[in-house]
Amino acid sequence: MKIADLSNDQLMTAIIKASNKLLKYATTAPEDERREILFQLESILDKIKPAVR
Repeated sequence: MKIADLSNDQLMTAIIKASNKLLKYATTAPEDERREILFQLESILDKIKPAVR
């Protein structure tokens, strides 16, 4: 299934699952990588918030 074929709910579920995986890795990654991952994740979530409302 392509991303374009997903409903908003399915897309949000996929984003949340990917975010959880990144957060799990971020807890064990070196400090600088952890900061970068969390910063990028925050940026992505900030961009999609308006689309979800």
